[in-house]
Amino acid sequence: MRRALKKLLTDTFEVKGIWYLPGSSMTEESVKGILRYSPNEITLELIGTFHGHSFVDIKDPSSLTIYGFSDHGEWFTLLHCLPAQALISAPGFDTITYAVAYFYAGTQLVEDESAALVKNASFSLTNLDAWLDYKIIKQDGELGTKKLMLTIDPNAFTGDRKLLHIRSRALKLSEEIRYNLVFPKESFLGEKTEIIVQRFYRFSSESEDLLSPKYLYETIQQLRQLLTLLIGYAMYFSYIEFQFPNTKETTPDGKEIEHKHFCRIFFSQAGDPFKSRKRLRDAQRAILIKRYDLSADMESVFDHWFQEQEQLSEIASPYISDLYLPAYVENKYLNVVRGLETYHRFFISSPQEDDPLDSDRASILSFINENIPEANRDHFIKRVCYEDEKSFRKRLKDLFHLVPANLVIRLFGEMNATQKNKLISTIVDTRNYFTHRDDKGKYANVVSDDKTLDVLTDQLSVLLQYFCLTHIGIDPAVVEQRLLDQLH
Repeated sequence: MRRALKKLLTDTFEVKGIWYLPGSSMTEESVKGILRYSPNEITLELIGTFHGHSFVDIKDPSSLTIYGFSDHGEWFTLLHCLPAQALISAPGFDTITYAVAYFYAGTQLVEDESAALVKNASFSLTNLDAWLDYKIIKQDGELGTKKLMLTIDPNAFTGDRKLLHIRSRALKLSEEIRYNLVFPKESFLGEKTEIIVQRFYRFSSESEDLLSPKYLYETIQQLRQLLTLLIGYAMYFSYIEFQFPNTKETTPDGKEIEHKHFCRIFFSQAGDPFKSRKRLRDAQRAILIKRYDLSADMESVFDHWFQEQEQLSEIASPYISDLYLPAYVENKYLNVVRGLETYHRFFISSPQEDDPLDSDRASILSFINENIPEANRDHFIKRVCYEDEKSFRKRLKDLFHLVPANLVIRLFGEMNATQKNKLISTIVDTRNYFTHRDDKGKYANVVSDDKTLDVLTDQLSVLLQYFCLTHIGIDPAVVEQRLLDQLH
């Protein structure tokens, strides 16, 4: 069995060891147990209880940090551990099982995740090889000739390996590659020569300062959202690895040796990473925005995503989440429609939206904030700020006006003004019905059968993709063509 530090987030494995609480003695107050990891669940089963804890503590809602040392000699830090199950056996061994939110393998240094502890973070994702589509093998000669030479040069990337400066975060993002050759024992026995290539990203500070694991982890998750949006498929982490500052040791003969110190974080991932990876491998052309589509704009696109992360995340996150987990078609529809409406609120300013009541509304809100008890303010503010369906209709009309005509025609067919208004009424009525769940008879154009609603959801998803991708700086003509290609 490989050690935990070499394991992937897509693996399932167990770690046997001794476990103890911070501040207690590893040798005298530790408990034997097994840490079990799978992409969907993490548990720690202990044979016995920690010193000063009893099985009654299983009702205690407070979470624990637990340290561990495995039978392979690796250190562990388990965070946010909650007692989940206890089994009292007489005769036999009493056991208690903790649900573990996530853990670090290879260190006990990460007790305060907000502290500046690490130099960089390297990470890879499923389907990343399809996105980072560059090659390191050069061919001299032709197949079928007497001489064919293949040269492996990790520095000669087809597509140009990039170093991106994420200035809004004062971070560098580098594209990296690692490969390993497995040679046959005898070249004439038909054995395989394997080239194992691993593509990954690495975040580090522009100033070479140390960074906190929490900050890097959150930034990596935000980058995954962007890549999911670009590719159009779910992407799952293969690993996230943090590098600590090197330590130095002097040997008995006076030599100074420098040691590198890494750790990996393990956490549960929603969805099915294996199904997603197989689907994309079966259809490489299904990638929505290719890496080469970004060309010289790649750095500005990535930086723009992080600059407006708070707003873009509110728009795109619900839609992106639906790519990872199965969802009811009604919820998927509402998420997409909400994304379109929120995009308009944040990024489209239309003279038509100037409301003569705005100044009066501001006066009423000021009165509420100054005179109504805080506990009751939301009740009145929501009513003052309520926008009726006419506002939503106007937003949809604006959005349809901004989408390229060819894309609208491919999605909905040729439409005259009356047909376009009917489509907008359908979108509005369907949104209102599934939001309020009141009398369906109030909504003349509601779509209620799953098949038609699924088609409408997919059509509106394309509009949301168009707006999000063009907003972060991708050439609108490129986005339009790639969406048309996929629809074809």
